[in-house]
Amino acid sequence: MIAILGVTFGISMFIIMSGVMDGTNQLLEDTQFKTTPHIRLYNESKAIRPPVLSVVYDSLHTLLSVAHQRPRAAQEKIRQAAAIMESLRQLPEVKGITAHVTSSVVFNYGATKISGTLSGVNIRDEDHLFGIHTKMKSGNMDDLLRTSNGVIMGKGLAEKMNLHTGDHITVTSPDGAFLNLKVTGIFSLGMGNIDNVKSYVNFNSAQQMLRKDAAYITEIVVQLYEPDKASILAPVMQQRYGCIVEDWETANQTLMAGNKIRSMMKYVVSFTLLTVAGFGIYNIMNMTILNKMKDIAIMKATGFSGKDVKRIFLFQSLAVGIIGAILGLSLGWLICSWMVRMPFNGGEYMDITHLPVAFKPSAYITGLVFGVITTFLAAWFPSKRASKIDPVEILRG
Repeated sequence: MIAILGVTFGISMFIIMSGVMDGTNQLLEDTQFKTTPHIRLYNESKAIRPPVLSVVYDSLHTLLSVAHQRPRAAQEKIRQAAAIMESLRQLPEVKGITAHVTSSVVFNYGATKISGTLSGVNIRDEDHLFGIHTKMKSGNMDDLLRTSNGVIMGKGLAEKMNLHTGDHITVTSPDGAFLNLKVTGIFSLGMGNIDNVKSYVNFNSAQQMLRKDAAYITEIVVQLYEPDKASILAPVMQQRYGCIVEDWETANQTLMAGNKIRSMMKYVVSFTLLTVAGFGIYNIMNMTILNKMKDIAIMKATGFSGKDVKRIFLFQSLAVGIIGAILGLSLGWLICSWMVRMPFNGGEYMDITHLPVAFKPSAYITGLVFGVITTFLAAWFPSKRASKIDPVEILRG
């Protein structure tokens, strides 16, 4: 029973850790996929120095230099955006695309001024890729299409400015241009770092504020049928279209590293627990064999072979492993079922109400296999020792 309990608690801890770690990883990935495109095409905003010679020699071999050269701003516009989008639609891996006109702005409401980002979008395309209508907290997504100067704001941004649906605000661009907008809705993507700064307007509103033509697009967002192919397709797209292409794994390296670390911790801690349980089983089996020396000698004297003796103790160990594993899986499942109902406040960062716990079949299969293998190996060496006992020496005392 002690050996069975050791296996039970070891495997139940493995199931609990797997559920919490996998649930956290899945929650972060799902939340990130709700807000982050699989592939993003854009042009980097940076200052470029005009192509003039900075150092030349005149006919007298006198050194000349150009000082305080004034840089000019690089174009954020994606060249031939319409042709690129049409080409992307033809790719079999592409599920959908949409275009953005994005700019940093300052939101003004009374005496309150907050920095954020304004994205000019086709709200129907945005909804097709990211399900915006399911994330609306107030107002209607389609009201943005019916209002020429409408804006849909992130929940955190609206709360900071004490804004409600129907209020009017002023948005100022970095160049000093301003636009009066009416709040037609408030959304929440579940990520505080996005809900606190992001807002959506129609294409023409963003282009009007930035004083750009109807062909002005700053980024193209691509969603794939298989997100894992993003890192393979991104370099190909960058070479083909001549702009910067970023896949979701590159954009979320911190998230991916965190997921890997949590997975490693899960297996390290679980392996340690089951190994400790294995040593306990080894000690129990070893003491059992020492106490059963005379019984083993009598068995061998009456015709039992060394393999028969080994088989008896291995069967006993496998019974301990299987019973302990089943009890451990059941206990782990019960605790995880209780934990998933626990209220959990994600605060400003994440919009969740309960503790994230996953119930992956692979974790239960791994726990069962690992528990049986651990107990089998723990009994192998004591049973091998029992099979080599010389009954004559034992019976002589």
